[in-house]
Amino acid sequence: MSQAALNTRNSDEETPSSRRNNGTRLVGMIFLLTVLCTVFVSGWVVLRWMEDAQRLPLSKLVLTGERHYTRNDDIRQAILALGAPGTFMTQDVNIIQSQIERLPWIKQASVRKQWPDELKIHLVEYVPIARWNDQHMVDAEGNTFSVPSDRIGKQVLPMLYGPEGSASEVLQGYREMGQVLAKDKFTLKEAAMTARRSWQLTLNNGIKLNLGRGDTMKRLARFVELYPVLQQQAQTDGKRISYVDLRYDSGAAVGWVPLPPEESNQQQNQAQAEQPMIKATDRKLVVGLEIGTAKVAALVGEVLPDGMVNIIGVGSCPSRGMDKGGVNDLESVVKCVQRAIDQAELMADCQISSVYLALSGKHISCQNEIGMVPISEEEVTQEDVENVVHTAKSVRVRDEHRVLHVIPQEYAIDYQEGIKNPVGLSGVRMQAKVHLITCHNDMAKNIVKAVERCGLKVDQLIFAGLAASYSVLTEDERELGVCVVDIGGGTMDIAVYTGGALRHTKVIPYAGNVVTSDIAYAFGTPPSDAEAIKVRHGCALGSIVGKDESVEVPSVGGRPPRSLQRQTLAEVIEPRYTELLNLVNEEILQLQEQLRQQGVKHHLAAGIVLTGGAAQIEGLAACAQRVFHTQVRIGAPLNITGLTDYAQEPYYSTAVGLLHYGKESHLNGEAEVEKRVTASVGSWIKRLNSWLRKEF
Repeated sequence: MSQAALNTRNSDEETPSSRRNNGTRLVGMIFLLTVLCTVFVSGWVVLRWMEDAQRLPLSKLVLTGERHYTRNDDIRQAILALGAPGTFMTQDVNIIQSQIERLPWIKQASVRKQWPDELKIHLVEYVPIARWNDQHMVDAEGNTFSVPSDRIGKQVLPMLYGPEGSASEVLQGYREMGQVLAKDKFTLKEAAMTARRSWQLTLNNGIKLNLGRGDTMKRLARFVELYPVLQQQAQTDGKRISYVDLRYDSGAAVGWVPLPPEESNQQQNQAQAEQPMIKATDRKLVVGLEIGTAKVAALVGEVLPDGMVNIIGVGSCPSRGMDKGGVNDLESVVKCVQRAIDQAELMADCQISSVYLALSGKHISCQNEIGMVPISEEEVTQEDVENVVHTAKSVRVRDEHRVLHVIPQEYAIDYQEGIKNPVGLSGVRMQAKVHLITCHNDMAKNIVKAVERCGLKVDQLIFAGLAASYSVLTEDERELGVCVVDIGGGTMDIAVYTGGALRHTKVIPYAGNVVTSDIAYAFGTPPSDAEAIKVRHGCALGSIVGKDESVEVPSVGGRPPRSLQRQTLAEVIEPRYTELLNLVNEEILQLQEQLRQQGVKHHLAAGIVLTGGAAQIEGLAACAQRVFHTQVRIGAPLNITGLTDYAQEPYYSTAVGLLHYGKESHLNGEAEVEKRVTASVGSWIKRLNSWLRKEF
């Protein structure tokens, strides 16, 4: 057989086999595609089934963990706030966990799902060991948190007080001092630290200890050493110890109250216990009360024969319920005022019945007015001065506003201008230029109401910026021209003097709190911690900060604290302070132009004086000089004696100014009576002489 025939035969034999192999492959591919399509369709169906809210919804909630404050409804409401719960497969447990941890008393939450429809949540609550500033609690690690008042129960906890962000510091001090006192079986009932790190304690037996600032442990040890002697003296004299002031280098000042007889009833006991308290009205005492956005401060001052103010009592408390000079929570403000007053009464050993009260807020406005009257006699009398001032202030003010202050600037008699005191001068016609400061009626009523709720009378409302100027300015500065800026937490109060007279007042509703807010947002730290960071480590001029300086910044949500370069912190603070100071500078420039057009002295040769709690930050004077292009100083209270280690700081400028204002009112009030009697007699004699001359 030929080779060609053989090849043809082999080809015919291979063709059926090849066809069978190709068919097998085709069937396999079709089967594979069928399987893949089936898997895809099945997966799609299963996925749609799982995503269906009607399929496997999370319908069961299981809560575990020791709970004292959390109710089931709290968790349900927190979850429902996110919308309808998802399914077992779709619900993100991390979102639920974050939502639950927003409850202020929840320290940590652990959330997991259990097939097919169960949500298990394990809660860890903060465990309080003390109350913090009346409205919050603090745990063993110094974390502050709040709990609804109806869930606190009857648990008795020690009371701790301090500035915002100082909970850890106060707690540490409470523990250390408690350990010292525990050795002699004393228990701390209350511990309070002021913004100046001054300590006041209350023991379980009611004795109050004033430790002051610095050497607290040494002073506490001195009390423990003195107590047996004091207790023996108390038993001998039939008294009990009310307070012990340990701020002296050696020894202590002790306050006593008599022990009531056993047969006396409760009312007699109370009357006797209150007997040693001297009313502020029984001595020449003045009390200044500042209710600010950041703090409430009460100062008690005694007017000395030489006219100096001797500060004998200080009380302060972090402010609650105030915003930019206005009341937004009356009850919280009342509590803060009562606490500050109680501290001041204890330290001054007096009973406060009335106060000079500071007022601020953007509702404060000012205007300069002119009054004119004929001179009734040949010489200007005090009555003429009062008449011309009354004429000047008898102008229409803004609706729902009232006049807060009428401050004479200068007088003119006929052609003589620039007269400071016209009494006794001769002339026909007298003119007075005055500066009026007005306030909104309701804003004033609200803050007065808070004070009256504490059983106190308001002697007078005083614009806070005016009070600050009484405290920190000298006569030379007023004469040369100066602007004082009281930088608080919520407002900046401005008062401008030229030629010895007050020319302008203004309240800008932005201040230190916006700096605190910037720090909180920039570094993700709680506002209370941001305030503490600003006070302790802040700097308003980055160029003076060392490159190697660092700051520990607390985090939120239980995260660990972080280390931050102080230079980075200054880069956040400096622009905001510069912006605030520029707002003041714009106000000054506008005023100077107005005064120049009126022909009034407008130069501020004495520069700018910055004061207030937010003016204590490092580098602020240098930062301000770059903005104002003139000399700047940080103003502290002047012309005071007594507790100067407490009050001689910009923090207390307004409160000290209230004392100076009250002192002037006291002195002027006494002089006014004598002056009116003398003036009335003198006026009668002058009229008699005038009549005699005409008739004879």
